[in-house]
Parts: sequence; structure tokens; C-alpha cells
Amino acid sequence: MMSKKMFAIAVAIAGLPAVASAELTGNIGASSDYVWRGLTQTAGDAAVSGGMDYNSPFGLSAGMWTSNTAFGSPELDLYAGYSKSFGDFSISAGYIGYLYPGTEDDPATADTNEANDLDWTEASVGFGWKMLSLTYNFSNDTFNTGTKSSYVDLGASFEVAKDLTLALHVGRYDFENDDVNVAGFVWDDYIDYSISLSAGDFSITYSDTDLPDDTVADAVAYGSNDFYAADDGYKVFVTYSKSFTLLK
Repeated sequence: MMSKKMFAIAVAIAGLPAVASAELTGNIGASSDYVWRGLTQTAGDAAVSGGMDYNSPFGLSAGMWTSNTAFGSPELDLYAGYSKSFGDFSISAGYIGYLYPGTEDDPATADTNEANDLDWTEASVGFGWKMLSLTYNFSNDTFNTGTKSSYVDLGASFEVAKDLTLALHVGRYDFENDDVNVAGFVWDDYIDYSISLSAGDFSITYSDTDLPDDTVADAVAYGSNDFYAADDGYKVFVTYSKSFTLLK
């Protein structure tokens, strides 16, 4: 069942105007590991993903994206935003809902730290200048724990040769309350960083965090005795992604 806040996001996306010059695109992807903000979401296993995006000529956009995870549920992201460019400078704002339809609330365990309803939302504002980008993300209910958080994402992208792009990233995740407990795993503030090299539809990425490598033992899925979890050292993964026009 979709939560009320996720339903509201879906209604807002469905209500965006269909203008003649708007574009609807689709995307598919596969990766040897689904890594989000430096942390594996698939316990180090491969991920298959896909989504759709709507873009209007006025800068409004919306979309959905889904992937398998190790949380006992696929992830479904619903998002909407606005962006505008002024020469080399750009601004953006967005709102995203992270939905895990297989982890709804269980009244019997609603007051425990067990993994139940993981649905949560996050807003963002971004700025870009030439090859640089800076995005500030914030939430009042991180991982559905009632905890406020912020994530600052600084990135740069360079074309180092024809059809070959180098992307650099560093991010910092700050939680209002230290030692946020999600399904038995304690989340501390941390920094993640990555470097990617892309050619055509393929990319290879090196990603790491400043969390201790032995923070978590073997990564396992929800439902086992141990929560799968966050950092088991650096990660190197290969990704294939393809976009295509559905309607223009």
C-alpha cells in the first residue's frame, strides 16, 4: 500500500500539464552494485533498474525510477523538480519520495527498531556553473525515523577525450541526532567520495567513505539476524545505462 505522502507525490506528478513540446523519455540500466551516497543498497550484488522522465519546456520535470535492493523490497523513487539555466549558470529545486512497497508498517512491531515502513521524502536545491555542481539535500524524516538530515553533494565533470567523461564527487551526510538507529544499524555522520569514467552507455566507478571498513560484517538482506549494511570498504562497480525517447 502506498503511504499518504507518496500518494500526494504521485498525484502531483500525474497532474503536470502535457504540453506539445514536452518530452517523455525512458531509461534502463544494470550495475554490478547499486551504490547510493557511498553505501551499497544491494549488499554488493548486481542491480537492474528502469524509469521514465517527463520534461516540459518551462523547466518543470517529473519522473519515476525503480531498482532491486537488499531491503526485502524494490525501491521506487517518485520525484518532481524545476531547473533553469542562465548561460553557464544553472539553478534547480526538487522533491523526491523514496518508496519501499515491501516494508509497510507492522502494528506488532511499530514501536521497535525493526525494518517496517521505510518510505521517506527529501527536498533539494542545486546550483551549477560550467562543469561544477553543488546540491543541498534535506529531510525532516530521514529513513522514516523522524530525524532531520542534510546531504551536500559537490561534483565536477570533464570531457577528457572524445566520448570519454571523467566525473568527480564528494558528499557529506549530516544527521541532526548522532547514532541514528535504522533496523539495528547505527548511522553516523560521514563523507563519501567517488571517481567515474564514462564512455558511451558504460561507466566504471570507484567509491568509498570515511566510515571504518569493519563497521558492518557480511552484507545480508533484511529478515536475517544481521542488518545488511553500510560500509565494507571501497567499491568498484560497472554500470550500463540507456535512455530513449518515448514521446516528443
